[in-house]
Amino acid sequence: MGAGPVVVVGHSMGTQFATELAVRRPELVSHVVLIGPVVDSERRTVFRQSLALGLDSLLESSSGNAIVFTDYAHVVQHGAPVRMAAGLALAGVRGSH
Repeated sequence: MGAGPVVVVGHSMGTQFATELAVRRPELVSHVVLIGPVVDSERRTVFRQSLALGLDSLLESSSGNAIVFTDYAHVVQHGAPVRMAAGLALAGVRGSH
């Protein structure tokens, strides 16, 4: 497309993709904005993250859960990134803005 480095914004599960892009292709990314990362720095294991997700799902509608769990299954099936987003990208992002 010919565009220079861009600001990448990720929300919720999208923070993992924004982080992965910044790590894999830093020349494409000038800044990273992570909003509501799904990874809680206090729950750094897959088990603890899964448990928290399961407990949170009890408070959501069944249709909302269907969307979320379908998205997670799609991510796992296609080998998408699973890096811990919380703190990872922010440590390497600096700017004067």
